[in-house]
Amino acid sequence: MVTSTVTKLSKTDLTNPTAPYVVGLDITTSGISVARLAAGNPRVRAEWVSAPSSAGKSHTVSSMLHRHTTVTRRVIDTITSIQGKRVRPSLVVMVKPHYKPINQDPSAVRRIGLWFQMAAELDRLGIATAEVPIYVISRWLMGGSGGRMSTSTFSQIGDAISAHFPGVVARPADPEVDTSSLSSYRMTTVAVAAAAAMAAGVETPVPVTQERLNTLSGYADPDARHKSDGSINFPFGRKPPRSVDVWTKRNADPALWLAKRNDDPAMATAEDEDSDQEGAA
Repeated sequence: MVTSTVTKLSKTDLTNPTAPYVVGLDITTSGISVARLAAGNPRVRAEWVSAPSSAGKSHTVSSMLHRHTTVTRRVIDTITSIQGKRVRPSLVVMVKPHYKPINQDPSAVRRIGLWFQMAAELDRLGIATAEVPIYVISRWLMGGSGGRMSTSTFSQIGDAISAHFPGVVARPADPEVDTSSLSSYRMTTVAVAAAAAMAAGVETPVPVTQERLNTLSGYADPDARHKSDGSINFPFGRKPPRSVDVWTKRNADPALWLAKRNDDPAMATAEDEDSDQEGAA
């Protein structure tokens, strides 16, 4: 069971999986929504990790960082734990931060701070991390041009998730700590994990189509050399397939994808990213 206090892990504590294992994360100040998928197991694990309550407590920089560190380490503890072993996820996809004007979104600074603290911890542990806006996840799952999200859009995503993944129920990562705010779990995170699975060549109930691959990769078509949506960012060695044919090959034999370096080369350029097209291999 995940406890409220966890030990800081190091890179050497983690082993790489022999089959793709992916995670979706969506971050709020009240906690982090987690969804996990592994090749060969169609069941989605939807888990909620609540942040320590700030009610009645100091809001100094130090206390805020302490709360952020606590929830970040608990998420790492959750996503690296599989059947008693410490496993490094093949790919984590985080919902890209979005915010409104400060008078409408007073928690934005703290939320974005937590987002980057989570990203830094994933990077420290050598866990490949991508950022994808929620409107892209919406377009990937349901089609359409994407754009401004609304309450009805989130509801439609929820309906689509229920249709593709019936029976998925969010559970507290630690029943003793996370139950009270479980209603804050964002079911859209299940779609984020499913999109990560498609990038990894893992089959899910969401059909693989060229349109979805175009949306997820940020390119208009398989032959495009430059992105049409630069807000989507995958690590250099963990990019989505550019075509259904490449996805089929990755699904049949993910070893090449898993063997690629999962971080960004220090001197990688935009031209490198645009020209990297695995599939020819």
